[in-house]
Amino acid sequence: MTHQLAGAMIYLGKKADSIEDGVAMSRQAIDDGSAFLKFVDITAEQGGEVDFLYHPEKYPEAQSSFNITADADGYISRMNAYDFGMAAVELGAGRAVKEDIVDPVSGISLSKKVGDLVKKGETIAVCFTNKTGIKNAVRQRLVNSLDISGEESVARPMIASMLTGSNVES
Repeated sequence: MTHQLAGAMIYLGKKADSIEDGVAMSRQAIDDGSAFLKFVDITAEQGGEVDFLYHPEKYPEAQSSFNITADADGYISRMNAYDFGMAAVELGAGRAVKEDIVDPVSGISLSKKVGDLVKKGETIAVCFTNKTGIKNAVRQRLVNSLDISGEESVARPMIASMLTGSNVES
């Protein structure tokens, strides 16, 4: 998916003759490490601490973490992206108003996605925060924002169609 989007951008930027060529260039940049080096350069230009990119184990950890687990066996049939995003804001990973401070160690790490088979008690997501007193509210919001079904569900494609010149490809 990422390579498809990168390939389309490379093509639109006139750096490749086709989306397929752009995809190949994207894969090559990942494989040879040049994409990572470009990311390091961009991070440095913006005043970021590049040492963390080379040594992620040095990055500070959140004071608290908790799991969101499956309440039944089945297939994940729905995960409401808006609710997950707002839960991330509650954890400290985003802003409700421009004056809010973003805590870079806060957030949500997804272990499962729509269409995945889960067993009762299996971790679907892990939440990280330095805030206190929000665990139950965030947990409830996330549990309410996902459904588990006994029937296999198929995830919708992430790219429904692409405009290529005057054509629409599905």
